[in-house]
Order: sequence, then structure tokens, then C-alpha cells
Amino acid sequence: MNISLIIVLSLLIILGLLYLILNILYRHSESYKNRNVTKRRFLDGVPNNLKVVNFGSNYMMYAFDNYRELNISGFNFSMPAQSLEIDEALLHQYSSHFSKGCIVVFGVAACVPFYGYSYCNDPEKYYDIIKSRYLPSWNLKSTLKAFFPLRLKQWRLVKGLIYKEGPITEISAFTKQIEDVASCKKAMNNYAMGWQNMFHFKSLKQTDFDKDQLESLNKNTVVLKRMFSFCKEKGFIPVVLIPPFGKELNQYYSEDFISASLKKCLKQAGQDVPVFDYRKHSSFQEHPNLFFDGAFSLNKRGSLKMMKLFFEELKNNNIIKSYQDLYK
Repeated sequence: MNISLIIVLSLLIILGLLYLILNILYRHSESYKNRNVTKRRFLDGVPNNLKVVNFGSNYMMYAFDNYRELNISGFNFSMPAQSLEIDEALLHQYSSHFSKGCIVVFGVAACVPFYGYSYCNDPEKYYDIIKSRYLPSWNLKSTLKAFFPLRLKQWRLVKGLIYKEGPITEISAFTKQIEDVASCKKAMNNYAMGWQNMFHFKSLKQTDFDKDQLESLNKNTVVLKRMFSFCKEKGFIPVVLIPPFGKELNQYYSEDFISASLKKCLKQAGQDVPVFDYRKHSSFQEHPNLFFDGAFSLNKRGSLKMMKLFFEELKNNNIIKSYQDLYK
């Protein structure tokens, strides 16, 4: 074999190994975890013997951000733009970390029955925390993006291996607080119009859905029903929480729309699963200061208030005897 070819092949192998090693080191660095702060709790390791866990998307991720402050043995399985299919994948993979009688809180908001994994534009974010057999679908491109985060335009990230960073553990570390009413109204209008366009609604007040919308609604109903059944089989206690929204967001939805979509989905999925509806809870309607954006994502103060109200309601409904049942 030509010596030049051998040298070239050897250099390519060395560079390939170096690239592999750098990616492995980076994925275990504080820099990587800090850049992925909304899932670093998974990367740091899911505890065992959990007494309460929550699933859902952005709204639940922020709503249950005070387990540590309340000294509760809980874990927040929610991440941004998370579908019910991913809830189910996480539930199956990590259920061995739940204690017997664990309270499993499924957060379901207004448009969730129409949302699916196919809408996710960065599925690779799940690839290093969920085994491929649990994922709704798998592709090689996302796998490579997940396990090789150092790409041509991102070599500057290597500095994270040289300059040590302190850990950033707050999921809201990079979330900005909206202070004025005008910004809140603008943000809520953007959310509402975004969801309306995403799911091809005529408005968020309609009650007649087309074939594709009904298909998504029925599919998510089946997913919810499966999760409820799985929890009962494992000896867990499933409950549903419809999280609080402020009035600036609630105004976009009609009660008829909620009844024809969200409440229909919940009713068909499991009539015996308790549903706690905080969507228009009086404690949050006139208090934009409890949200980062004024009406959708609860801030730390809003989360603490909501969690205390919720756990008190669990006690009043004899689902738990006292807060001590949930302590670490």
C-alpha cells in the first residue's frame, strides 16, 4: 500500500478518534449541561424512590420548579415543547425510579390534544435521555446531532473543556421576566396566533375540527389512556392538572373550544382519574407578576404558590394524608 495513503488514513483515524473523545468529554462537561439547563436534571441523574413526578411541556416545567424548596421527593420530567408521546416515553423509561403509590401528575393545557412529536423541530434533545426503543420515532441524523454536539460552526464550544464553568441548575436561569402589561399582551397574542397557525385553527374559539385535527385529538386521547393504565398497573396514582393561565391568555380561548377538545380528551381517556382545573384559578388571573411572561409560564413565586395550592388539594381529596407523605 502506498505510504502516503497509509499516512493519510492514519491521520483521518487519529482525527476521528480525537473528534469522538472531544465530544464525549464535552457532553460530560458543565458547559454542555449549562447550555442544556432545561434537561440537565436528567443528565445529572434521576433519583430513586420518587414520591411525586410531573409530566408536560413548558407550562409544567415552570409550574413545578420548587420541589427542592418544599423538600419534596419529586422530579420534574417536563421540558419545552414536550408532547404526550414523549411523556409516555419518559414514563416507561424512568418508572423504576418511582416509589409505590407515587403521585404522577400529567399536565395538559389547552392545545396539547392537537400537539404531537412530529411538531418537534429538535428531537435530538431527547436522544441522550431516552432510549431509542421508547422514542415515537428514530432517525440517524438526530442521533448524530445528539451524540456529536461539536460541529463545524460550534468548535468554540471546546473552550468549555478548558475554562471550567460553575453549574447552572435553575431551569429558569435564562428566562426573562416581562415587567409591563404591553409586553405581556404582545407575548400572549404571539402565543395564541402561533398555536392557531400551527394547528390550522380558524380561531381558538371554534368547536368544529377537521379530519387531521380530530385524528390528533383521538391519538392523544389514546396516549393518555395508555399512561393512566400503565400507572395503575404499576401501583402509581395518576392525576391530571390543567395549569393556570392568566387572563391575558385565557381571553383567546372559548369555553366551548376547551370543552370540545381538552375536556373531551380527558373524559374519554379516563373518567376515574382526578382532574384539577387551575386554568382560570382566581389566584392567578389578575396577577401577571406570578408569570415570567405575564400569563403562561409561572415564575418561581408563581410556581411555589401553585404547588402549595395543588398539594393542599391533593390532601383535601384524600390522595395524600399530609405533606409529610411527600417529603424526602
